[in-house]
Amino acid sequence: MQKHIRILVIFTSTILAISGIISTLIETEIWKTSTFIRSNIIRFHVSWSIISCIVIGILLENHVKKVIKYKKSKKKFLGGLSLTLFFLILFTSFIIRHIKISTIHSIATTTHWVLGLFLIFTFLLHFFAKKKA
Repeated sequence: MQKHIRILVIFTSTILAISGIISTLIETEIWKTSTFIRSNIIRFHVSWSIISCIVIGILLENHVKKVIKYKKSKKKFLGGLSLTLFFLILFTSFIIRHIKISTIHSIATTTHWVLGLFLIFTFLLHFFAKKKA
């Protein structure tokens, strides 16, 4: 991967992860704050999610081409799983923003938090594994 794209991916992913963790802490009321800060942190996270979708879209072009070339393998399975998880996190964020039925909203919110934390962990593993290689 080109260095400037790598830096952009790391930067946007870091901002998205930090803002997501902070908004999760605020939403679960582990970290109590004013309504103004709460709404702006969530807006900030949503804004960075849009930017990161663009960056990840640029990144996925090469990744998807590689995954398609693999025959049945662990890498192909993990690539498909990663794309599915990315789609699910986008889908749950759509539900969180636009569906106001409380049961569906709370399930989508919890799923989004769990997937987000899992993707942060997965991204870090991927980043450090590639750095060693």
